[in-house]
Amino acid sequence: MRKLLAAVVLCVPVVSNADLLFLKYEGAVSGIEEQGCPCPQSYSIGDPVSGKLIINLALANGGRGVPPLPPDWTNIDYLPEGVSFIHGRPLAAAGNPNDAVFFYNSLPAVDPSMTYDRVEVYDGIAPNPLDMLGIQVERLSPYGQLITDVGSSVQQFDVTPDEGTTITGQMLRGLSGAVGAFRQTISLTFSHVSMGVCKRST
Repeated sequence: MRKLLAAVVLCVPVVSNADLLFLKYEGAVSGIEEQGCPCPQSYSIGDPVSGKLIINLALANGGRGVPPLPPDWTNIDYLPEGVSFIHGRPLAAAGNPNDAVFFYNSLPAVDPSMTYDRVEVYDGIAPNPLDMLGIQVERLSPYGQLITDVGSSVQQFDVTPDEGTTITGQMLRGLSGAVGAFRQTISLTFSHVSMGVCKRST
């Protein structure tokens, strides 16, 4: 059994530094798919997963909306090409940074009387070698909101899975080259995820 633990990065929550966020997560491995293995590391279902990511939105050159969204929706995407702006997790190798953050506010749910918020965070390198961690959080409007400051990158929430909140994620690892290829998809189920504003510890 292997424990997945991100490197410790300390930060102190403050209100004045809106460009620096933390994302803390706790959960476990819930599924494993492998192709072309043996893979360099193996994981077992049930292995604990925990860590803290530091998201420096200032390095992401600002967010941008993705049309065509109605004006009452908020969709801020941080997708800088080749810039690593999420830190705190050791990577298996050096490669092309492929970090991304998405904030979705009040999207229409299946039930027309409801909306939902969604936050997605992706940290890692791609496409070859591939080493990515993805975390997705959704919450239906009757159970509270994830996006509390509409139109802003300053988002703070602390959630656990419940009837109106879904937290999922995955780790993707892969390599393709002359000596062979492999791809590993590790599904994650989270028991606790929180996001807040912070600054680097001195």
